[in-house]
Amino acid sequence: MKKFFELTYILPKEIDVIRRLNYNPKKTILTEDIANKIQQELINSKDFIKPKGIVDEVIISIKEDKILFEDFEINSKKLSELLKKSKIATILAATIGEELTLEVEKRLKNENYTEAVILDAIGSEAVETFTNHIQSILEREKKLSGYKATMRYSPGYGDLSIDFNSYILERLDAKKINLTLYPESKILHPEKSITAIIGWEK
Repeated sequence: MKKFFELTYILPKEIDVIRRLNYNPKKTILTEDIANKIQQELINSKDFIKPKGIVDEVIISIKEDKILFEDFEINSKKLSELLKKSKIATILAATIGEELTLEVEKRLKNENYTEAVILDAIGSEAVETFTNHIQSILEREKKLSGYKATMRYSPGYGDLSIDFNSYILERLDAKKINLTLYPESKILHPEKSITAIIGWEK
C-alpha cells in the first residue's frame, strides 16, 4: 500500500551544505562573509522547499543478475547482490518541488552567483535530508517486524539503468507529488528529487 509523506519544509544541516560546496577545512578557509550567506540562505530557503514523497512495498526475487518484481524485471548485478537476502523492498520517490530551482535560475540571471550556488547546494542537501527522514520512518516501522534495511540504491548508480526511473514513477503514480520524467533522458523533474529502492532483510 502506498504511503505519502509531506512536510511544511525541511532544512539540511549547515555542515552538510558546507561540504556540498566542497569546502575542505584542511585546504580552504570559510570566510565570515560566506558563512553568513550560508546561514541567511538557509533561512530564505524555507520559502522554496516543499517536500513531498511517496513509497510502496513490492515483492521481489533474484535470478542471477535480474531483479524480478511482480510486474517488471531489470538487470543489475550490483543491485541483485544488494537485494540477495531480501524478499520485499520499498520503492521510493521524494522531491522538494521546483520552486528552489526556479529561484536559483532567477539569481543566476541577476548575476547573484554566490547566493545561487549556495541555494542550489541547500536544495541538493534538503532532498537528501528529506529522503533520509522517510527512510528512518520506514526503518522504525520495519524493525518491529524484525527487518533491517539495505543501503538505499538509486537509478544511475553503478550498473542500475536510469530507465528504472520510469517503473518507479509509474508504479508510485508519482504525478500525485508533481514528480515526472524528461521522456528521452529519463532524468527526474523537478531537479531536486530522488528515486530509490531499499531492500528489507530478516
